[in-house]
Amino acid sequence: MIWKFFSRGLGLPKNYKEKIDSQALDIVRELQKAGHRAYLVGGCVRDILLGIPPKDFDIATSANPYRVKSVIHRSQIIGKRFRIVVARRKKSLQGTKQYVFPPLDRSKHFLEIQITTFRRAPEKTLTGTLDENVFGNEKDDSERRDFTLNGLFLDPFKGKVVDYVSGQKDISLKQIRTIGEANARFEEDPVRMLRALRFMIRIGFHLEKSTEKALRNKASTLLNAKKERVREEFLKMAREGYLSEYLKRTHEYGLLKYVSPALDRYWTAKGHELPNLIKKIDEAVKKYPWPNQHLSAPFFFVILMGLHDNHFQIHSELESVKEDFLISKAEMSSVETFMHILNRMLKGQRWNQRLVFLTRRNIETQSQFFFVLKLLAECYGAPYDKVWESNEELWRDMKNRHFARSQRF
Repeated sequence: MIWKFFSRGLGLPKNYKEKIDSQALDIVRELQKAGHRAYLVGGCVRDILLGIPPKDFDIATSANPYRVKSVIHRSQIIGKRFRIVVARRKKSLQGTKQYVFPPLDRSKHFLEIQITTFRRAPEKTLTGTLDENVFGNEKDDSERRDFTLNGLFLDPFKGKVVDYVSGQKDISLKQIRTIGEANARFEEDPVRMLRALRFMIRIGFHLEKSTEKALRNKASTLLNAKKERVREEFLKMAREGYLSEYLKRTHEYGLLKYVSPALDRYWTAKGHELPNLIKKIDEAVKKYPWPNQHLSAPFFFVILMGLHDNHFQIHSELESVKEDFLISKAEMSSVETFMHILNRMLKGQRWNQRLVFLTRRNIETQSQFFFVLKLLAECYGAPYDKVWESNEELWRDMKNRHFARSQRF
């Protein structure tokens, strides 16, 4: 009886179309008009079923990338090993300039809709490499995806959810389950384990038993994962204000020690002190979202600086964290500049030479500095809140001059 109930699916909310960006709908419509099958796919379908407004929209279609490009205007083919089409559309950001830290980088002004052709499992070529552009059908495509809750297709005009992997059932049970055998899927791509925990925290689901067991068994395979991808998973959670919970979960499941042994040891040794600090950072980030998704120096600055009693030193135990998370020389240079300027400002030297240099640089650099200052004021209070209050007008003036000059809003 239980399976019979869940096999009918969750059902789409009555107002589901209101949660879909009109430009994504237009692309699906154009592809269908041209005689191709086209669906919304992945996370946006999951979010629609859960009643959450999706942030991004992905489309899957029977049309090959070159055909998609010919049908959809203002689109381009990207990728060498895995070719997809990206359609860039302007987003409405009306009113955001009133925020303390509005989205200042140009990428936030556009919605990038990814359009992929249905694919089946990659095949080996004569040279021994994998060909990932082997096209298939909807079933083939859904079975290549990571988790069942991301393997759903939605035809927004027929109001029909296509489900080959029992994803609706798992969403009903609030569980995260791999598509296919869990050990094999995590071996194929160890970063999937970090993604599983990210979904678990974001939407409040639990891990299905065999998926959880495989995650614990295959934790060490994270040593083989690309550091760039691991770093981005942690940065995503930091930007969304879930870093404390993410570090806690990766530590509990035995993943953190393979990502950053030093941070794992430090997390254990500091007890509640470190989690409480990062909770403060999470709360501040939820109040003041990141102004530029591509900048990471503020995150590293506040974290590394906060992990020491003297805020203007970095704990020697955490030196290796820089390597674990690929903190570049440029990022560390920004961190050191922030430290230098803040130290001067705390001594009451507002218009020192380094700050004047900073104010002449681009708006992204300026926003980094003042964003960090605001986070410190929110996390630690005095004396940073006083420095923020005395310089808030300076930041607002810079921001407003930028808007007046660019006329973006």
